[in-house]
Amino acid sequence: MTQVLFYHLTATSMAEALPTLVEKCLDREWTVAIQAVGQENARQIDDLLWSYKPESFLVHANDDDDASEADVLVTAEPNKGVAHQIRFLLDGAPLPQNFENHTRLMIVFDGQDEEKVALARDQWRELKPKSHDLTYYKQTEEDRWERNG
Repeated sequence: MTQVLFYHLTATSMAEALPTLVEKCLDREWTVAIQAVGQENARQIDDLLWSYKPESFLVHANDDDDASEADVLVTAEPNKGVAHQIRFLLDGAPLPQNFENHTRLMIVFDGQDEEKVALARDQWRELKPKSHDLTYYKQTEEDRWERNG
């Protein structure tokens, strides 16, 4: 069964938190699909992964590439990257049809944006009755993740 983890950003921005979360997945040798809401947001994530550190970057593919061999894919398409082990859904990106193919679904949302918080709550309510293993993490002021529930 797919683990579903909710990551409630409160201390840092998506641009600060996402690369670190992706790096942790890659350290575990997991493949990662990152699903953004719309092509413009996907392009911003694409740019971020190339430039988030002056001394480093995260190699990845995007919707314009052949992503079948990529360890990291950035997409706006809900059903692209279904073979990747981990799927990030950013700021209300819709659930893919076959997300059960992924080992983990990581729903990351901006806690300062009430609309994005409401979208995450809707996703929780949609998934809860389906007996998925749901876990909620909230970011602390020290930029750590605290498990709730």
